[in-house]
Amino acid sequence: MPYPIQHLLEGRSRPTTVTLTDSVTTAIVTMTEKGYSQLPVVEHNNQPVGMITYESIIQAVSNFTVGVDGLQVTHALIKADMFALDDDLFDILDRLQEKNAILVVDADKELIGIVTNYDSTAYFRRRAEDLMLIEDIESMIKDLIQTAFQMTANNDTTPLLDQAIARLTGSQSE
Repeated sequence: MPYPIQHLLEGRSRPTTVTLTDSVTTAIVTMTEKGYSQLPVVEHNNQPVGMITYESIIQAVSNFTVGVDGLQVTHALIKADMFALDDDLFDILDRLQEKNAILVVDADKELIGIVTNYDSTAYFRRRAEDLMLIEDIESMIKDLIQTAFQMTANNDTTPLLDQAIARLTGSQSE
């Protein structure tokens, strides 16, 4: 069963972005205000061209030997991997280990989302919690059924329980 990336973006608004001509200072302020460690960089048509990260900013300051105030986003731009909404979630996991974030685009190549390590971890945590809850419910029901049959059959539940299971499942192996 495929798990499309779309599941990670449900209920989320479009990502905050910067453009190539924005100042790095603008990007830093935005990242700080939002609590982000990276931002997608888009062209005027909302098509992504890459990302800017705290690490890429530090690298740009070091490479250009100028202060942050003298840099534009284009100077700290890094390549970003892009995926479609219907791509499989498992296809992005290796990329997330290497890059910490990927960009999600629609059929027109317009940016519609960003997925980070945190997003994928939170998604799988919710799924695991749901499965554990189902397992707890299943165990409780099983215990209740066995208890009910023990009360009515003086602790020898096997014949009555087997008959009940056979009736419920339509099994003819009596």
